[in-house]
Amino acid sequence: MEQHFYVLSESDIKRLQDDDINHLSSILFVSRPVACLLLSHYNWNVTQVSESWFDNQQKIRKAIGLSNETQIELGFAYSSHAPICGICLETFSSDEIRSSWCRHSFCINCWNQYVDMHIDDHNCFKLKCPEPSCNAAVDEDMIQQLASESRKIKYDQFFFRSYVENNNNMKLKWCPAPDCCHAISYELPYHHNSGSSRINYDVTCLCYHSFCWNCGEEAHTPVDCEIVAKWMKKTSSEFKITTSGWIIANTKRCLKCKTPIEKNNGCNHMSCKCGIQFCWLCLRDFSNCRDGVNCAQVQEFQELFGDEMQRNHAKNHLDRYTYYHQGWANNEISRKKSRTYFDNFMVKDALKHIVECRRILRWSYVYGYYLPEDENAKIEFFDHIQGIAQVVLDRLHHFAENGLRKQLLNNGSEEEFCDFRMKLTTRTRVAKNYFMNLVEELDNGLEVVRVKNYVEV
Repeated sequence: MEQHFYVLSESDIKRLQDDDINHLSSILFVSRPVACLLLSHYNWNVTQVSESWFDNQQKIRKAIGLSNETQIELGFAYSSHAPICGICLETFSSDEIRSSWCRHSFCINCWNQYVDMHIDDHNCFKLKCPEPSCNAAVDEDMIQQLASESRKIKYDQFFFRSYVENNNNMKLKWCPAPDCCHAISYELPYHHNSGSSRINYDVTCLCYHSFCWNCGEEAHTPVDCEIVAKWMKKTSSEFKITTSGWIIANTKRCLKCKTPIEKNNGCNHMSCKCGIQFCWLCLRDFSNCRDGVNCAQVQEFQELFGDEMQRNHAKNHLDRYTYYHQGWANNEISRKKSRTYFDNFMVKDALKHIVECRRILRWSYVYGYYLPEDENAKIEFFDHIQGIAQVVLDRLHHFAENGLRKQLLNNGSEEEFCDFRMKLTTRTRVAKNYFMNLVEELDNGLEVVRVKNYVEV
């Protein structure tokens, strides 16, 4: 299967960031600090910066806060006027005063507080001169000289992370796993036809965390992000679904006070706490019923058009939701359990495939839940191929778990372990191929299922 993403380490990201800065600096003949400001402004889109710069350089200089005099760029300019700080209004010697190309002078202490404050507010990439009416930019070199040591470190981190978080030129995202410092670059498969099948956004980091690049949830092949959002919303209100569904499916309301009443055994003579007595079958006053006599027709009517139909529908819906939710939840438990064996490097690749197949099987239950209930042929075929997948994976998982436990506890011979590893690799390859075919079938909407239309002759 073609991989549509690649993982970047911190050094990879830094190299790409420096390459973009140096490349832009060379083609525009500007300093590195100016190139950094331009790229930050245009969200690291080198092409867009270049086109805009050559189209109207003066406009871009004004927008960024650069001097219109091309020979004057950013950096410190020492004012020829009296060295008075524009913030604290104190007089200082010339070596204690700093200004940008605009020559608005401020003391080093005021500059320090100003720069530190903006770094703390994450507002340091479009920093301007402290003079309220001035648009002169404050560049990277000035920040490095004026900020406190702790804020310099923070600024470097912000600047580094901005290449991933604000990059419009590359599809980059950080791996959401705790303590992971890798980023993922995603590339839309070139052969994808947007009208044909689901786009596979599942990516896996070097830390073995898999997630959907598009929505940020865990990897969820074979269902799309919209279905996942609906399912997660449904499961978040699971208590309400199961409780309300159970009440509708298993109780009837009192004729007088409307309290839900459950009949767990005994006759059809029901007594509510409000004092009324009624028949469970026909829901009429029991004095008019005589324990089920003449209730048959009333009950039949209710089953066809009344509350009984609603209760049956609620029960079927509840049973269906419970079945698919349990399959979804149980496979997640098994997936997490299989990850505990990842420390065994000798069979790590096989274990990775087992974990991935378990994830696919888990989300296939969500796929099945959202199949249209009137498409019986597809539901029947789906249950068949999913049932095979469940059996194949359970057997593989059982074989891997028992084999590893035996090797770890009994300290088996090297020959026995090699035999186990070979068998595990073969069985894993078979399971992987089946699951790849399963995903392809589900992505295509189970189109192999054909319903023939018969025309009367």
